[in-house]
Amino acid sequence: MSRPEILAEIPPRCRNPKCRKVRKPRRRWGGYEGARGWCITCYDRARIAGFPPEGVPDPMTRAECAAASNAERQRERDERMAEYAAYLRGGCSRERAARYVGVSADTGYRYERLLRSQEAESLAA
Repeated sequence: MSRPEILAEIPPRCRNPKCRKVRKPRRRWGGYEGARGWCITCYDRARIAGFPPEGVPDPMTRAECAAASNAERQRERDERMAEYAAYLRGGCSRERAARYVGVSADTGYRYERLLRSQEAESLAA
């Protein structure tokens, strides 16, 4: 008769020493969420980092998350402004250019003011 397997912890915890979060059981397939002994969030961080040999990278702080999302929003806004300016140079009216870009007419006016101020700064420099 074989001996039953003894689990070290029930419920099992993430093996990342900085996390140690309780791993949730999977509903359909049995076992626990995550892989390689990590919880799902630690596993995702390690997978995105390419499974570095030193282990799971530390999570981003709230300030780092905010900076990353703000940079993404700024990049999207800059792309919309460039597209808006291209429509205006192509001969579209302000309202139509704003509609094509997917912003309100007021936002289009704001984009124009920002573009003018950027041009003035570049000419002054």
